[in-house]
Amino acid sequence: MDHRSNEPGHPLPVARLQWAMGRACSGSPLAPDPISQQYADRHPPVRLGTSADLDDLLSIENRAFSCDRITRHGFSRFVLSPRTILMVQEQPSRCVGYVLLLFHPAGRIARIYSLAVDPLVRGAGVGCRLLSAAVRAAQVRQAAVLRLEVSDGNEQYPTAPAAIHLYVDDPDATYARTLQAGATSFYAPTDDHPSGDRWGAVKDPFGNHWYIAKPRGWTPRPEGLRSVQPYLHLREAHKMIPFLEAVFGAEATGVHKSPQGAVLHATIRIGNATLEIDEAHGEFQPMPCHLHVYVPDTDAVYARAMAAGTTSIEAPRNAPYGDRAAGVKDAWGNSWFIATYLGQ
Repeated sequence: MDHRSNEPGHPLPVARLQWAMGRACSGSPLAPDPISQQYADRHPPVRLGTSADLDDLLSIENRAFSCDRITRHGFSRFVLSPRTILMVQEQPSRCVGYVLLLFHPAGRIARIYSLAVDPLVRGAGVGCRLLSAAVRAAQVRQAAVLRLEVSDGNEQYPTAPAAIHLYVDDPDATYARTLQAGATSFYAPTDDHPSGDRWGAVKDPFGNHWYIAKPRGWTPRPEGLRSVQPYLHLREAHKMIPFLEAVFGAEATGVHKSPQGAVLHATIRIGNATLEIDEAHGEFQPMPCHLHVYVPDTDAVYARAMAAGTTSIEAPRNAPYGDRAAGVKDAWGNSWFIATYLGQ
């Protein structure tokens, strides 16, 4: 599992998983799951990472992720920063996994930024141990909540399965693991995908589509290709490009169209992130979703979005977690949560 952002602390009223720390902060123990307990019986406990672990951390990072990796300098900063906790799981001779927590400077909010396990030991309970340790660490730091950006649907924000493009080192192995975990197949990994990548596709038990790929000369390839990218299947997808350009100052790269003008594929860059769009077709139909975007000026972006025909979800406000936040819904039904970190 990998959850990353270049911005500090962005709790979202949608797309998040939250552990309420409340009673647990009084010292009540967290019950270990059976797999984690079996692993704990045979291996050392999770501990804080140190500068001496940098080589192991880089090795895990390079094995676990093909893109968007944390650098040695990044790990060095996270080990020393008072606003982060980096913990590792050891085997007798090396570290085999880590979890990294970020703590919001303005409140009692913790967020799991990244969790990685060496592929050689996956399935042995390492991830469960690290996640349990992350919860306990957040309790010790008296965090009120620990967040990832996933959630159950509710009346205000109904369930919104999304399409996600995932880059991995081994799409065949990842595809096989998704089927073992309960996903259903659209098609197995193939080298015949028009992108040039080795590419397979599945639907998870929650309705999300995962497009699992390994880059093979994909053109265009945005600089700093992200491991995880939203993928929007749209009706009249060509109209989304000028909308994003006008509202977010987005840049469209590699727009490929059919002779009839339908968008076959386009990559859109907003700030330092990218998303992909195409014209809905076949079994890949529109899936309105929730997107969270950090911008320099929430009020200005919100005003441009309203001028472009969106409907308001929430007008700009100073949120209790330190962001200037707002929300709009576009003509395709996607919700855009706009935020500027106030540095408070």
